[in-house]
Amino acid sequence: MTNLGRLLDKFALTRHNRLTVADNKLFSTIPPELGQLTLLESLDLGANQLTGKIPLELAQMESLAGISLYSNYLTGTIPREFSELSSLELIYVDGNFLSGSTSNNLCLLDVRELWADCDRVDCPCCTTCCTAQGCGT
Repeated sequence: MTNLGRLLDKFALTRHNRLTVADNKLFSTIPPELGQLTLLESLDLGANQLTGKIPLELAQMESLAGISLYSNYLTGTIPREFSELSSLELIYVDGNFLSGSTSNNLCLLDVRELWADCDRVDCPCCTTCCTAQGCGT
């Protein structure tokens, strides 16, 4: 079991609505089991060393209002299933190796902030576009 997996096992036994483990040098993939934390409102795994794809199971977190996955080594695309999360307002996925395009349905959500690397991700509804030179609107 990875260090992130062990942490999540302990977290799942509690009734918290936020999980913040940003900037902790975590190296792992994002465990799909995170999707079982359906009462979670905020997930911050930013500024770690996470690899792999963003698990589709995160779209099962129906209370999720904010997700921060910035500054990792994630690949693949932003899951189109995120567009089913009606509470989702904040999405930070910049500073990764994501590619492709965002779902048109994601753009229909009332997202206040969506940060992505617009030089690799086609993101017509991004509020902030980032590149290797930095982030700007």
